[in-house]
Amino acid sequence: MSNNCVEEQITVGPSAPKKNREYWLEGDFVVFQVEDELFRVPSYKFSRNSEIFAGMFNLPQGYEQDHEREGGSEMRPIILPGVHAMHFHNFLKALYPEGSTRDMSGLSAHELNSVLRLSTMWYFLDLRAEAIVRLNCMLTPASKVALGRAYQVSAFFTNGLESLLKRDAPLTDEEAETIQPMTAVSLYRLRETYKQKSYQFGGYITPTIEREISDMIAQAFGEELESIRREEKGYNK
Repeated sequence: MSNNCVEEQITVGPSAPKKNREYWLEGDFVVFQVEDELFRVPSYKFSRNSEIFAGMFNLPQGYEQDHEREGGSEMRPIILPGVHAMHFHNFLKALYPEGSTRDMSGLSAHELNSVLRLSTMWYFLDLRAEAIVRLNCMLTPASKVALGRAYQVSAFFTNGLESLLKRDAPLTDEEAETIQPMTAVSLYRLRETYKQKSYQFGGYITPTIEREISDMIAQAFGEELESIRREEKGYNK
């Protein structure tokens, strides 16, 4: 008895082409109104980089067939309340840079401040992280304290306080206003304690004193620092 094996040729049809994850750009242009100024930009970077805008664009529009979607034209823009046009313009410089890749190296500290403000507000996590890195070497200590407090960047807050605490020059009136008067009072008290400790070693800052500085700041500003760190966790990817 013989076995005859007949080979069956299986024809597999062509599979459906898949969308490239990086260069399949969803959406169209969107028009925003910020104060009395209109901006028209591709929508995909807003929906791709921010869950807030992704959710906004996916909401049912609820418009009649003969009406445009919100953000579809200058006649029906998406209004962004509580945002300054200047800050939004600077933010768009980072989100839609000239050239093919995002590069914030050409942005000033003032422009990066805008990027940090709005990326924090709208949860653009990558932009926020990059703005923090670039601002770190550009900000004054007082500005670090202020921005760390405003935008939940604990490293800015603590580094700024430590720099102001350890330097020889006293706080200026402008710096006291920037970091808030009550913070300036607390910092003045810490500076006195720090000076007394450093004088014991001829002005030399020993590793022990360095650790004590961090402890003093944690003790004096512990409640606020804990609040900043708690909020900051919401921006971790």
